[in-house]
Amino acid sequence: MEQEKNKKKVTKKPAAKKQTTKKAVKTTNTKPQEVQKINVKQLRFRQIMLVLLLLLLVLGISFGFTYAWMKMNEKENLTEEQKLASLEISLDKTNSSSIVLDDLYPMNEIGGLSTDPYKLTLKNNGKYSINYALNLEDDLDAIQQCSEENEGVACKTISRDELHYSLKKDGGEISNGLLKDSHGVIDMGIIEADATEINYELKLWLDYDTEIDFTDAKFYGKFEIRTMVGDE
Repeated sequence: MEQEKNKKKVTKKPAAKKQTTKKAVKTTNTKPQEVQKINVKQLRFRQIMLVLLLLLLVLGISFGFTYAWMKMNEKENLTEEQKLASLEISLDKTNSSSIVLDDLYPMNEIGGLSTDPYKLTLKNNGKYSINYALNLEDDLDAIQQCSEENEGVACKTISRDELHYSLKKDGGEISNGLLKDSHGVIDMGIIEADATEINYELKLWLDYDTEIDFTDAKFYGKFEIRTMVGDE
């Protein structure tokens, strides 16, 4: 009896129900078409910015070149006559810029340097310093005159390209070589402004290695000055 009472007293507790939790899942309502439109807008914006940057770069480069060109042309605006107007050149013992070399025969450098020099004086009376060069050319007028005096028969001449030269400036040698290597142009440096005067000695002789027939030949030449205006 007691056992039956104890059984009645024992009551079974109902099994606990398992609690299930549902995680909230966030979802976006953006449609694929809207995403595509956003990407297209971003791409167009980047393209516009790239084009603007390229335009700015091109404008900057163009301005730089234009400015440099304007500066370079400030000095080049002077005519050649204006550049030369203040530069005087004189050849010793003559008022002409023409020379004649006769009794020519090939010489080495030692022999050539022992010859008498042509003495030139350059004077700059202007307000610009001038970078200039001496240009020795064949004197075609003198060659033509020689032919006319010889009853139309061409005179025997040699070209400047067969000549060797040495140039001294105020007693010091500044240049030496074959005229054909520089096409007859001898760089003479810069002459300063305000009545600056420089003395030169130029020696010319027939190059030792020439292969031309030089018997009774003469060289008819003339000097010219090429200039480029420097700083004021």
